[in-house]
Formats: sequence, C-alpha cells, structure tokens
Amino acid sequence: MGMATLYVGDSPVTVRRRRVKNLNLYVKPPEGEILLTIPYGVSLKTAEDFLKRKEAWILRAKERVTAAGREEPPVISEEQVRQMKAAI
Repeated sequence: MGMATLYVGDSPVTVRRRRVKNLNLYVKPPEGEILLTIPYGVSLKTAEDFLKRKEAWILRAKERVTAAGREEPPVISEEQVRQMKAAI
C-alpha cells in the first residue's frame, strides 16, 4: 500500500493508495488528522490539485473537529440523575 504526505497550509495530509473508485477525504477527531485515500491509478499531482480545490473545506472541517474535542462534557448532578430516572 503506497503512502505519501502532502500539505494544506501547514497541515500534513496523509495520502494512501487503496482499492477505491474515488478520492476520499477525511478529517478525523480528536486532533483533526487529515487523510486522503486515492485509487492506485491516480497521480499525486491529481491528489494535490484536489486538495487545493478543497482547502477551504478542509480548514473549516479541521477547526470544527478540533473545537468539538476541546468541549467539556456537561456535568450532571446526582439530583438531575434522580430526576431523569424518575421520568423514565
């Protein structure tokens, strides 16, 4: 399986060749790791052009994913737990 690293701004993008039909772009939580899977017949130049076209989306998605990872889970008191159980 081939692997390479390209960049969108300062962010590294892991490029993996797989038995897929399309270019698939993922921004994974919690750190916002960026993964691009490409078919074996697609050149890195084509992958790079695709990333340039999708740069704005990638940066927005990365910000959204990393911001979600920073949120603190809500704190529920014992009283709230009792009320929820009573409502069931």
